[in-house]
Amino acid sequence: MICWSSVDKHGNHILRHFNLDIDKGRHTTVAAANAIAKSLQSLGLDDCDTEFSYICGDSGGGACVQSLHPRLVEIDVMGESSDFMNYILHDLNLAYETGSKDSLGDQGMNKYTTFQMLYLGILLLTTIKKQTNLNTLKSIYAETTTQVMGNDDRHAASENFLQAFEDMVDVVVADSDPTLPNPMRDARMDALLQDCPTNVKEPNFSRWGTASHVAKVVLKHCIPLFYLAQNVKDTNKTNSYIHTIATKLIELMSSRADPDQHSPTHYTSLRWIVAFGEYMAIWNGPRRMTQYSAPAALDTYLVLCQSICL
Repeated sequence: MICWSSVDKHGNHILRHFNLDIDKGRHTTVAAANAIAKSLQSLGLDDCDTEFSYICGDSGGGACVQSLHPRLVEIDVMGESSDFMNYILHDLNLAYETGSKDSLGDQGMNKYTTFQMLYLGILLLTTIKKQTNLNTLKSIYAETTTQVMGNDDRHAASENFLQAFEDMVDVVVADSDPTLPNPMRDARMDALLQDCPTNVKEPNFSRWGTASHVAKVVLKHCIPLFYLAQNVKDTNKTNSYIHTIATKLIELMSSRADPDQHSPTHYTSLRWIVAFGEYMAIWNGPRRMTQYSAPAALDTYLVLCQSICL
């Protein structure tokens, strides 16, 4: 894999990659170094004017970068003036994970946290899909969304999820724009009904970007997901697995620290998670460079964590 600095179409600084070759080298330093040399040889890069200045890798496990680099110098793959660097994204992700768990709690069985709500939201969708099929899931989602946008449920949704409902109406249906032609409103409504989230990975901090991505999905589909859980709870046996998922999800999604709160507590936390994730560009992974070093990222995160806890 080669990487180089570039800019995207918007002028943002990014890192680009190209995977040159894949060769199984096992987990020892010598085997990994030999695999790299073999790949370069097969690509004709071993005897040309190309010079490899840096190698980037993990600092733990087999063939860690601090052991791999000296071996590559020893077998003349890299020069004496070359150097190695550790993945800064590990540090950034660790800052994101530590700050999130310390502020909002971890996910897990019997955990009453925002991240457990994310997990249950995706688990409900995947369970419906497994017990039926993809088309049925999409159909149920469309029916639920239509129900939410009906007069009675529309009022209830606006009462229970004021901010989420306003976002749903303003951004997708655009009812706030009186100049929007009816056909355009209908098209946006159709898009809303068909926008069922599918194939979303479960949130896991050890898999870069999944927690942030799922947070964004659940935030966007918050209201349909809540009423979908209610429908599942009402139409399935109380001792069923899917009923248990739906019941716990409803409890988390409707929880309020204060009865007069405009939006549920975990929904509010979710907006913060998404905003911070976008700010740090965590889920873009190595495709996007960040102007923050790892210590600066951690300092920024801890300040934000202190603010949200006040």
